[in-house]
Amino acid sequence: MTRRTLLLAGLGAFIGGRLHFVATHLTCSRTSRGTCCAFWSGLHAGGAIVGAVVALAIALPRSGVPAWRLADAIVPVVGVGIAIARLGCFLHGCCFGIPCALPWCVTFPADSYVYQLHASLGLLPPGAARSAPVHPLQLYFAGAGLLVTATALAVRRRRRFDGEPTLVALLVYSVAAAALEFLRGERTARVFWGPLPQLEWVALAMTVATGAALVLATRAHQRRPAEE
Repeated sequence: MTRRTLLLAGLGAFIGGRLHFVATHLTCSRTSRGTCCAFWSGLHAGGAIVGAVVALAIALPRSGVPAWRLADAIVPVVGVGIAIARLGCFLHGCCFGIPCALPWCVTFPADSYVYQLHASLGLLPPGAARSAPVHPLQLYFAGAGLLVTATALAVRRRRRFDGEPTLVALLVYSVAAAALEFLRGERTARVFWGPLPQLEWVALAMTVATGAALVLATRAHQRRPAEE
């Protein structure tokens, strides 16, 4: 039953991540619908997290598996998965950062998305072999994924209640994502809700929701001894 639950969680994460990706690439979905809707074309972590939570909410009551214990067990692996996925983004050349002049900024070859965007914006001289230097945003997100794993493992050693490692790790990722989204360079293809892009609102909402859930769970744990 646990294997089936994990399979449903993975399926929910995939569906949620794909729907979130398509929703934030509406221009792509109109002009090149086949490429955008192909299952290999991209995922968004925010939608994947929501999809996994919904799938688990449906599957766990029938499985008999404690929800928070399962979440605490798998969240370190989720962090590693985020890191691996972001390394794939770096190799693929998507999800790149804004131009910068820092020593660790990177360039991409002429057939990359970064190069095409920079050429269209007039940021490159004629015949340039590579794009302008940009923040390696993919590697920043990979670091955030590893931080999720490290945080979950550290909190799990001294956890006060089931779910604490998951909530703390998710809060760390949400804060990191909210900060890093300001460095994303694909602004022309992004969906904006008012002054901020949709992904920024999602990261901020996740930060508020996770922070509130952590506070409520901590208070509930602190009240238990007094009530008993």
